Amino acid sequence: MEVAVPLPVRRRFTYLWPEGAAPPLPGQRVVVPFGRRRLTGVIMRAEVKEPDPSLRLREVERILEAEPSLPPVVLDLVRFAADYYVVAEGEMLRAALPAGLSAAGREPASIPREDVVTLKAPPEMWEEREASLGRAPAQAAALCLLRKAAGRMLRQDLRRERVTAATLRALLARDWIEILHEPRQPHAPASLPELTGGAVKNLTGDQEIVTARLVTAVEQREGKTFLLQGVTGSGKTEVYLRAAAAALKAGRQVLILVPEIGLTPALASRLARRFGDLLAVLHSGLSGTQRRAHWDRARRGEARVVLGARSAVFAPLADVGLIVVDEEHDSSYKQDESPRYHGRDLALVRGRAEQCPVVLASATPSMESFQRAVQGKDTHLIMPRRVHARPMPRFEIVDLRREFREVGRANLVSRALESALMDIRHHGGQAMLLLNRRGWASFLLCRACGDPVSCPSCSVSLTLHKDRRRLACHYCGHEERVPPRCPCCDHEALQEMGAGTERLEDELATLVPGLRIMRMDADAVRRAGGHAAILSRFAKGEADVLLGTQMIAKGHDIPGVTLVGILGGDAALSFPDFRAAEWTFQLVSQAAGRAGRGREPGRVILQAFRADHYALLRARDHDYAGFYADEDRFRRALLYPPHAVLAAVRVRHRRFDAGEKLAMHLGDLLRADPDAGEHLRILGPAPAPLARLRGYYRFHLLLKSRRRRRLTAVLRRLADQLEKKGRQGGHVIIDVDPVSLM
Repeated sequence: MEVAVPLPVRRRFTYLWPEGAAPPLPGQRVVVPFGRRRLTGVIMRAEVKEPDPSLRLREVERILEAEPSLPPVVLDLVRFAADYYVVAEGEMLRAALPAGLSAAGREPASIPREDVVTLKAPPEMWEEREASLGRAPAQAAALCLLRKAAGRMLRQDLRRERVTAATLRALLARDWIEILHEPRQPHAPASLPELTGGAVKNLTGDQEIVTARLVTAVEQREGKTFLLQGVTGSGKTEVYLRAAAAALKAGRQVLILVPEIGLTPALASRLARRFGDLLAVLHSGLSGTQRRAHWDRARRGEARVVLGARSAVFAPLADVGLIVVDEEHDSSYKQDESPRYHGRDLALVRGRAEQCPVVLASATPSMESFQRAVQGKDTHLIMPRRVHARPMPRFEIVDLRREFREVGRANLVSRALESALMDIRHHGGQAMLLLNRRGWASFLLCRACGDPVSCPSCSVSLTLHKDRRRLACHYCGHEERVPPRCPCCDHEALQEMGAGTERLEDELATLVPGLRIMRMDADAVRRAGGHAAILSRFAKGEADVLLGTQMIAKGHDIPGVTLVGILGGDAALSFPDFRAAEWTFQLVSQAAGRAGRGREPGRVILQAFRADHYALLRARDHDYAGFYADEDRFRRALLYPPHAVLAAVRVRHRRFDAGEKLAMHLGDLLRADPDAGEHLRILGPAPAPLARLRGYYRFHLLLKSRRRRRLTAVLRRLADQLEKKGRQGGHVIIDVDPVSLM
């Protein structure tokens, strides 16, 4: 029988099956000896046959489960993904299995337990006992909480209500309560207060048409892909939730993928209210034991709806009736560490295998998904209007070049945006401000020698965080104190350059006194205890302005927001990446879509130096088709997706000269491949735009082809040669369908 082990080796290993054991099953986890180690492997091929007497095979040491962790359809998906992305099956299995199941040589983690406090008396005695505790108010308050919770609460929930251990001991001494140590039930994420009401009772005309089509696809088990393109606020979520209900009614399961669950707490809460105990959540924010508990519920069929980030595409569901990929354009679906798979693309593969519809939902679809819909390969469902006939927000672009000429200085907040914020302050409403740079200043520049203060491990400048007086690298995490003098020339003339969210918060307080401001960036989220806490407070009206990085543009539905300001909306256009315009259009459109989702109309003010760029103009006009046409001309001319398939081969090395030499050698190998030639363009090698990262020098080659099979064949042969020759002192990374070329 053949076993895949969690190592970067693109082959399986043959082991003997223990005599007397039940027959092996594909997908079972086993402990196998590997050299001097013991590893947890997964059976990929279960055929047991007489071993070749010339081979010295070792025996499986332990069988970890009677039933496979992975159903056949997921095991097939793992095989496909390993082959497509040119990685080892063991590495792909490590991504597919939750923590604790893929750990080498470990038994499955035990189900966690929790303390549950219960009232012992019959319900008719609860109020009487509570009233008898007039001289013990703390005990009476605890009994009141338990009574209102039907006589049963988690101990940790009582602790949050300031019920002390001493109070519980006193009630235990009276024999009025009991504390049970029970298996923990998996819970949905912390809920965000409902922002837009419960399930929608009356659908719009657009929603009715699209819902009917998707429900039909679910009922008839159509293995098709549907691009659900609707403007922000058009009600796409309600549509696919109704399709999900149809799948459940048909006795099947539902898989819903989102880019990052932590950034969409309202959706997680909405699903928890809609589906209750039928919902399981899979994402990296859960502990290993929590994730395994949800995983087991899905595998046993107790959970009928699975919500998760990209790795949830491997969820062990036995009979999937619908797959939804929400915000399908989001780059978070592509994993940037090995194995570098794309969750959206694997969802399409799984949908075909499950014979179920796959819904790709977005207001700003990726170029690749939109082209497939335009060509008729996928079904295009369009929702061009907002619910309740609400208008799209009024959108204006402030040209900062003109602003500078008229004002004579470069202000962080333009006159138009300052005036709009004044209106918020005096007449009500809420605003969201997007500045996609955290910290106080982008970098410190020496006016004497012209050098910025840079990271010692990365080829980037350090960002100033004034609230803690530190310089930080947002790539490797390096931090240091703010130097009194330039590290290069020892001059004192260090000047703050650029601005981040910290400085914007400070400047707004000066520009518009009395404005209540909240910040949501990585630093603020850590202090607040999560995105949900900040969004909940803002939704309750505790602040007039929520400012932050791109995380504020992630699908939040807050009816009170009437103004969205986008500062530096053209910053991404300068990135050395062919997707720069697409990223800009998507980010601006998504951020703008937060405005005017309630009763009051919305307004968007975008500040940019490149105010005439087509990505910004098309976003202003809410014109996706126009943007696609503009961008497609560039992609077609230069042979970029969706008109070609790409792969990046990257080299990382501690030494520049050795890394460059290895990259040149790889370039020679690729160009000498029999499938290279006119149908395969090879660019490079060249230093990567981010030339040094975490102490490693980086080089890359870019491969372009119109023929997927030819490109894959070249990459497989390269991977085979690399395995034979070893690492050669550096790291070589093969990235199929790269999302970023940085």
